[in-house]
Parts: sequence; C-alpha cells; structure tokens
Amino acid sequence: MGETKMFSLRESENFVEYCEFYSIEEKEVLEDSKIAEYIKKNQFNLEALIAGYSSMAELNQELCDELWGCECKQIDPQEN
Repeated sequence: MGETKMFSLRESENFVEYCEFYSIEEKEVLEDSKIAEYIKKNQFNLEALIAGYSSMAELNQELCDELWGCECKQIDPQEN
C-alpha cells in the first residue's frame, strides 16, 4: 500500500474505532499492508455502522430523558 493511502487511513477520524472493531493493534495496521488494505476496502461500511450506532445512541438518550419520570414513579411507591 502506498504511503499516501496509509497516511489517509491513519489520519481517519475513526482509526482507533477501526482497530477496536477488528480487535487489532494500531501498529499492526501500520505494519501490515494487507490489514490496512482490508480496512480501507471496508471503510465505507464501517463508517455507516458507526454513524448508525451514533444515531441510535442519540435516540436512546431522548427516550431515556422522556421516560425517566415514568420509571421513577413506578419505583417509588410513595409517589403513587
């Protein structure tokens, strides 16, 4: 893999997440061009997955904020 492609992958905003997702060390990606090429080839799909989880996290937080009071009333019998 060319140094330019390697640099762009390493400089990616989610490089650490790529490594965590594939359970590999950052240095393995930088030292093994086959690993780096595989990640680069699948980068779009992984970015979509990250974006999806981020959207779901925001939705989950909104639901928690909205329903928190309902849950507390059921837990505290004095409020019924």
